[in-house]
Amino acid sequence: MPQQPPFTLWAEERRRIIAKIVSHLLAIQASGKPLRRAVRQAVARYNGRPYKSCPQRHLKLAYSTLTRILGEYRRNPATALQLKYKPGRKCELPKAVKTAFVKSLANGSTASVAEARRCALASQGEKDATCGGYETFARTLTPGQKAAVKQVFNARVAVRRAFRAKASKP
Repeated sequence: MPQQPPFTLWAEERRRIIAKIVSHLLAIQASGKPLRRAVRQAVARYNGRPYKSCPQRHLKLAYSTLTRILGEYRRNPATALQLKYKPGRKCELPKAVKTAFVKSLANGSTASVAEARRCALASQGEKDATCGGYETFARTLTPGQKAAVKQVFNARVAVRRAFRAKASKP
């Protein structure tokens, strides 16, 4: 059997737990008992429990979430129990793009970090849409590349501050 990614495991476990809770709540409602108290008890019982498939994650369940899921289940049982969360995609750029980015910053050929990023992507034929933004781009840099970018950035800030200090003096 192929190994499933961790996201699928705990999401499937969450779906099973909530399906069990919903079927229990529908049985309580069918017996004529008030639903509000049963929902509160279910939330108190299950909220904060760690998943068996991923113990560092805990089931987050609120009264409003459970009542919303119950209402969705009544309208459309097939899609109500699906988790509406998708893990973010990782932006992995080629090493040549990262190197070009650091070099363009170090050369001083660009006026800003954003411009250096655009130039690095363009020089390697990458489209700007392949990367979510500078924060995502910066997360893909190696520690050595991050240190080089930080050093260049700090040097530019120092030059800018010196220029402003010089311009403000009469």
